Amino acid sequence: WQYGCQGVTADLLAMFRLYIQAVMTLWLLSMLPFAVSTPSPVKGSLSRDSFSKRLFEDSLGFANLSLQGTFISQMVDGTLPATAFQRYLAQDNLYLFKYARAFAVLGSKTSNNDEFLWLLNKSTAYLEEHGRRANASIDERAFEHDALPVTVAYTDHFMLTVQDEDILVGYSSVLPCQKLYDWLFTTIKATRPIADDNPYKAFIDQYADPRNHHTTEVLEAFVDAHAARGMSPEVEDRALFSYQTAMRYEAKFFEQGLAAHSATPAKAAARLLGTESQARTLLEAAKPAGLGTSFMIA
Repeated sequence: WQYGCQGVTADLLAMFRLYIQAVMTLWLLSMLPFAVSTPSPVKGSLSRDSFSKRLFEDSLGFANLSLQGTFISQMVDGTLPATAFQRYLAQDNLYLFKYARAFAVLGSKTSNNDEFLWLLNKSTAYLEEHGRRANASIDERAFEHDALPVTVAYTDHFMLTVQDEDILVGYSSVLPCQKLYDWLFTTIKATRPIADDNPYKAFIDQYADPRNHHTTEVLEAFVDAHAARGMSPEVEDRALFSYQTAMRYEAKFFEQGLAAHSATPAKAAARLLGTESQARTLLEAAKPAGLGTSFMIA
């Protein structure tokens, strides 16, 4: 009886997770319908000499959503409420709990020892992104209890991708986070004055640091090396879709910090959707033309 109850609980949790994925996918797409076509205030160099650069340039509209968002704008001028930043930071530690593990999965997929060692070292480094003890108390139970909807959906996106997809597509799901923070805060430092008494100056400086840019360069080099070995048009399309999906989640992740502790979209889905088949119907309706549902689960 005990094991039977445990099995039912696991099934319910899995179904609830599917509900979250379905509704978050529709919610995300409905919130950002014109992101790519909207003129961007910050333009890329339009260099087409590597796959990683193409991925970013084709996703620049989504990157600018973070740059123009309320959260980042308030951080830059120093008016971001401390409670919003702490809420963001708590969710970011939960995010990094998963992000670090995604790098470990990628490490298990490469046959190159240097690449393997670098990925495992970065896996550890990401766990300590906000301090050596920042993730010490986080485990799977804490994640399930405390993660807000965007955090759940975003981490599901890259964990499913690194586990189930070609390594190039997997890289494309984790690269946007590293690339965006590098580009975002370097751009801010170069274009906007940051007051010395801004409470977020140290945070901005951390991600505008050249050492952070070096991490981006290494990751992009791995992506380009795998792409240079050859990729089918299908893999290329899935890589771009995975990259752009992550960039969309980045914008929503920042704004989540301003939204207080509300899991309303996900919980409403659990109440309104009665069956797993209905959740899959939502996923099917949300997917872009030419891509299977498995690439849309996020």
